[in-house]
Amino acid sequence: MRTERLRPVAVILLVLALLVSPAVAQTPDATPDIAPAGTIDIPDDAIRVSEAGGDYASIEDAIAASADGDTIEVAGGTWDGPIVIDKSVRLVGTGNPVIDGHEEGTIVLISAPNVVLQGFTLQNSGSNFDREDSGVYIEAENAQVLDNRLLDVQFGINAAKMHDGVISRNYVRGKDVDMGVRGDGIKVWYSHNVQITHNTVERSRDLLVWYSNFVVVSDNVVRDSRYGFHFMNSDDGVAERNAVYDNSVGIYLMYGRRFEIRDNLLQGSRGPSGHGLGLKEIDGVVVEGNIIHDNRIGVYFDGTPLSAGISNYFRGNMISYNDQGFGMLPSTKNNVFSGNSMIDNLEQVAILGGGQLGENQWSEDGVGNFWSDYAGYDADGNGIGDVPFRSEQLSEQLMDSWPILQLFRFSVAEAAVDFGSRAVPMFKSEPKLTDDYPLVEPMIPANAPKPVGRTGTDATTAWSIAMLAGAAGALWWGVRGTRYRPQATRPAPTPAPAGAVLKATR
Repeated sequence: MRTERLRPVAVILLVLALLVSPAVAQTPDATPDIAPAGTIDIPDDAIRVSEAGGDYASIEDAIAASADGDTIEVAGGTWDGPIVIDKSVRLVGTGNPVIDGHEEGTIVLISAPNVVLQGFTLQNSGSNFDREDSGVYIEAENAQVLDNRLLDVQFGINAAKMHDGVISRNYVRGKDVDMGVRGDGIKVWYSHNVQITHNTVERSRDLLVWYSNFVVVSDNVVRDSRYGFHFMNSDDGVAERNAVYDNSVGIYLMYGRRFEIRDNLLQGSRGPSGHGLGLKEIDGVVVEGNIIHDNRIGVYFDGTPLSAGISNYFRGNMISYNDQGFGMLPSTKNNVFSGNSMIDNLEQVAILGGGQLGENQWSEDGVGNFWSDYAGYDADGNGIGDVPFRSEQLSEQLMDSWPILQLFRFSVAEAAVDFGSRAVPMFKSEPKLTDDYPLVEPMIPANAPKPVGRTGTDATTAWSIAMLAGAAGALWWGVRGTRYRPQATRPAPTPAPAGAVLKATR
């Protein structure tokens, strides 16, 4: 009897293990490389700082003796912070000099315009949030922070009113603390015309662009943080060719106008928000050529666009393997979708909060989108389906209203509900959307970084191995218990002697 009871358990374990195990290896295991350092040009008349004999024995003395426009070379060594750069100089490091903050305050403060800080390792800032202890704090225009490594810093590169600045080819790693008490890896506040390029940021809170217009964020890697990029109260921003993965949120745009989001990888946003791309009250955004993969919600819409007569455009994106491809509040309208590939999302388009979706345009100039659950055909071979795609599964609408029904996802019950709604017109639901020109082949973005190894690979692999082992053990036990075994013969009872009286037993 015990082995008979184990059979269903074994089957369940085996099915779950097979569902989980292939997912571990379905995406490449590559990680985007950190950008190589740029070249450092040292003029012959540079001021030299060295522990082994130079013009000066300390960085502070060299800055005090310099004039605007000078270059100060720091040749290797370990130096104590804080360092204040209050003159318009180039402070460059050769031989990997280290400036150590010793867990107190900000390591380097830039308070003069036209400063270049390049080629240093800055480590061990303080942890005070009120002072925003940082690896580098910038409060001047036209600064350039290049080719530095910032380790164990509360805030990484923190800029206020750094108009026309450049932050490029830096590596920033925050403190090993819980997410709620981390600082921002890169933060720019009220800083227009800033270039943030080829940086790698890990273990931070946000890469934050706040009240800053015409900021370009390109070719960066952001992982293990809260928000990959967070544009807020800013206009005319660009985010392109970034690899943003294993964060709570990928890119989030709030309260702004005229953004271009192109050729990015947004993957593995599985936190409480879990948005690959989030749009809140944004006007005039173009989202094009991105790979938005393996998030809780691929693209989240809240009041976007905000203004009447404005449209947002989504073209040529791959939205794949998310729990919800597009998560839209019912008020979402005036968005135009064409050439996007909606591939195997658990729910291609979800209406968050119930109700009917607003008026959106699901094709442009006769080109719709690819839907992996499209059941139509293309008889004339022009790449466009001959019948419209309609998102009208009754099971999805029931699951939107009662989330507990998600337990029946991919079950026979789900298939039966959808079959019944198609077979019996009185149960047929209104479509969420209609794409009149659906594509019959997906279009894969060519310029975005490719998906990285699946998020949580180690944990998933461990669970898969444990489940497979448990399933195999249970199946072996069940098979072993059902093999034919001859019954052991019992000895024949000894006959009672003649005349004996048998006692009754209870």
